[in-house]
Amino acid sequence: MTRKIWILGFACVVLLLMAGSTPAGNHSETAVASLNENDPAAIAQAGITTRLGYKVGLLLDGLWYPSGIAVSKNGDSIYFGQGFNEYVYWHHAQKITPIETPTNGLICFHVQGSLFIGDVDGNIYRIDGRNGVTWLGQDYYMDDVGDLDVDPQTGTIYFITNYFEDSFQWAGLYKLRQNSSTAVLLTSWTGAPSWGMALKGDYIYISDRNYGSIRRYHTLHGTWELVVDGALNTPTDLCFDKQGNIFVTETYVGSVARVKAGSGEIVRIASGLQTPYYLAIDGSDILYVTDVEGGRIWKIRK
Repeated sequence: MTRKIWILGFACVVLLLMAGSTPAGNHSETAVASLNENDPAAIAQAGITTRLGYKVGLLLDGLWYPSGIAVSKNGDSIYFGQGFNEYVYWHHAQKITPIETPTNGLICFHVQGSLFIGDVDGNIYRIDGRNGVTWLGQDYYMDDVGDLDVDPQTGTIYFITNYFEDSFQWAGLYKLRQNSSTAVLLTSWTGAPSWGMALKGDYIYISDRNYGSIRRYHTLHGTWELVVDGALNTPTDLCFDKQGNIFVTETYVGSVARVKAGSGEIVRIASGLQTPYYLAIDGSDILYVTDVEGGRIWKIRK
């Protein structure tokens, strides 16, 4: 049986990675000035619309299948992957610097003191300035890591994995404790792959792309609750702002939606993007969104 790696959930397989190449290596920022957030006419001309007072601006352009993304709390460092190769790209001071890792297929990132990454073989790594790259653990079935988050109190890493084989789809939620390389499977499900999760309190919020939903899993009780019931279109990644609002990318319709805390009201705050996929948020509630097929990273803020 042949194991397939899918991006965007539809037969888009990256077939060629040129040996020894490092796409978008150490070079200057390539943001397009005409798509600046302070030029709403240019943004509108590009077919992008916003609501609720949000602004959209182009941070980086000309990237090659940008995948997972993470941002430091003050927003001065952004980390992302490209084209399933072995590099993490660090955007800082208007330059991009590649950081080599011992693996490839890096598809998700998270900053919590250090940078945490997952790959297509179920491995979890930590990157920091003192120790370099450290392998932390792996899920038993070695499936694609879809997303991860870190408990700031305990250091426990939670991550989701996806497995595809012909028409069969399987996903699992794992827990990896500090000082343990063995990931524990908390729960699993079939038929609904997930590429987005976020930890908030004792709950893990997980996107359900097949059914347009967001569910949450209680880490202590092992129970599920439905948060958004089928009102989203291909929800992919998600995150929270300081007010508890959920932001989620809707990949197939090119939108970023906000689910309001308390009421659950859904508003698409940005539409007209090509393929918004992963997103991150900094301490000022500025969103960073990877546009996979567009080769771009966008910033969204009020």
